[in-house]
Amino acid sequence: TYAQAYGKQEADHVALLTQAITQAGKTPVKEQATYIFPAFTDEKAVIGFLRVLEETGVAAYTGAARFIKDAGILATAGGIVQVEARHAAILRRQDGMPPVPSAVEKVLTPDQTLAAAKPILG
Repeated sequence: TYAQAYGKQEADHVALLTQAITQAGKTPVKEQATYIFPAFTDEKAVIGFLRVLEETGVAAYTGAARFIKDAGILATAGGIVQVEARHAAILRRQDGMPPVPSAVEKVLTPDQTLAAAKPILG
């Protein structure tokens, strides 16, 4: 149920970011034609994968914030990162982990984000 709801919200995030980037006169990155996802054996594996994906997303948004010069893009990203953090907290809880493990979230640089996403991006 969570994964289906989050999937819809993730699609909304793409649309919102695309709109904000376009309104700023910039060109959004194009979606890849295919992605490489692991074979899931059970629900726990899916939850663990989604948890890592959401945690990586939160850290990526946080790390990218300092590079965002356009106020409209920054506001959109700021609104999205809050939802991503909620996704991560719920998935952490579903995975038997504390939903909020620390007072500060980790930060990923763009290069670290790309390295983390490489297995899915191919």
